[in-house]
Amino acid sequence: MGKDCAIRLRGLGKRFRLYAKPSDILKEWLFRKPRHTERWALKDLDLEVAPGEVVGIIGRNGAGKTSTLKTIARGRAPRLTQGEIWLDGKPLHSMPPYKAARAGVQLVPEDRRIIPGITVEENLIIAQVAKPLG
Repeated sequence: MGKDCAIRLRGLGKRFRLYAKPSDILKEWLFRKPRHTERWALKDLDLEVAPGEVVGIIGRNGAGKTSTLKTIARGRAPRLTQGEIWLDGKPLHSMPPYKAARAGVQLVPEDRRIIPGITVEENLIIAQVAKPLG
């Protein structure tokens, strides 16, 4: 990866399993028979962002904007279905979420899951130093 690229997404893909009822997850596991449908939130996404460049992601509801950001930030369900994420030449796609946070990747959610009364920077610092879950 060249020095002209701070973050690079190659062939990024994220697929989700959708179940009609929560009990179908258990039934699928017990009986080893699929009880889900699959939906691609992202498929074959390529993106390069140069150092200092600002990029906006826009699209209709369900287009994969949040999935893209959560996947880059190694959020709640960070496992990629396909592709690679590179941050300053380091393979972000293989890092656990806490290591990605230490590398400087943070996500400030739009639904205000932040600590009120402190700055965005302070919220990011707290997220970076928190002990890893799991």
